[in-house]
Amino acid sequence: MSTPPAIACPAFTTTTCIVARCCDCDYTFGYDDDTHFLTLESARRTMTADGWSRAHDAEPVGRDISADAERWRCQGCTAVRACATSGHQPYTPQPWIDPRTGVRFHAGQICERCSASLTKPTCQRPPADYPTAAPMARHLYWDHTSLPEGADLTTAVALLIDQANAVGWRERWDAYLAAHPDAVRHDGDHTPDIAAGIAAADQLIILVQQLRQRLADTTIPPATGLPGCLPVSHRDLMTQTVDAVLAALDDRDLTAAREHFRQAVHSDPSAVTDLLKRLAAAVAIPAGLVMVGSGIDIWANPHRADWAWRCGDCPWTGSNYRSLAIARTAAEEHAQDHQADGTPIPVVVEYGSALHTERTSS
Repeated sequence: MSTPPAIACPAFTTTTCIVARCCDCDYTFGYDDDTHFLTLESARRTMTADGWSRAHDAEPVGRDISADAERWRCQGCTAVRACATSGHQPYTPQPWIDPRTGVRFHAGQICERCSASLTKPTCQRPPADYPTAAPMARHLYWDHTSLPEGADLTTAVALLIDQANAVGWRERWDAYLAAHPDAVRHDGDHTPDIAAGIAAADQLIILVQQLRQRLADTTIPPATGLPGCLPVSHRDLMTQTVDAVLAALDDRDLTAAREHFRQAVHSDPSAVTDLLKRLAAAVAIPAGLVMVGSGIDIWANPHRADWAWRCGDCPWTGSNYRSLAIARTAAEEHAQDHQADGTPIPVVVEYGSALHTERTSS
């Protein structure tokens, strides 16, 4: 007599679950993904604990509401609704200072409940003699065959720069604190090692002489197929690239400008950053003006396809605007910010305008 096979449980079963959604913003309850509840009670309990609230004002008036027809608001919309009904809860954060630049930032008033900005943020520039740093990064790519002294060179340069920075910081902070007794020192512990700095400088003198001879014996062959590419000897290739890109942009030859750019960087991220900085520095932004125009002109970058502005009185800039009108509005708002600092309000002008040309040539 054979035994009948056991009846296996089915692999799939259908289960009804509940997904909660905000009635105002359509946000679905959950963190990394939607949360599925098995019962309405568990949904209400979890949502209430997470700051969601029942939206009675969004439900039909005058009749009973079925459980699955309830309206709920997420935590953010609940706060916005509460502020719209009873007003904001103003809160003024403490200003903070960037020790590298000395700029003091004031976030203005914000609402503690809905996080809305109630007053415009401002920034206060430091005194003219505040010790600010302008760090620059350079990368040396070498191997033992092509540059045997590369390791010694980078070690000596790094040590010498560290000691020079330490001496410079101490001297500038001493002078600044003497002129501003109430100021707070932000230079940290930069104790120079004079003997190590001198030893590094002596080693560097020998290594630089060796590297100079190597450069003197090197000639870079000319690039092919591009106008303005000359043989390079004892000349910074990046400087030549900047000149070539600017000349192509003056002729509105974007194809040539982009090709000069491509040949200079060779898909090297560090070279891209260096070249972008050099191109931006080549654009004259006169003091007293906020320059607005295409990203190609404002940054001298042939790959940009946006609108941008740069201020000639401070380091602030704005990019990635979709139209000239939007970029101009943002530039004008920035110009008004200077009034809060007690400084003259710069004039917003378009790149290539008569005032821009006049200020640049003078």
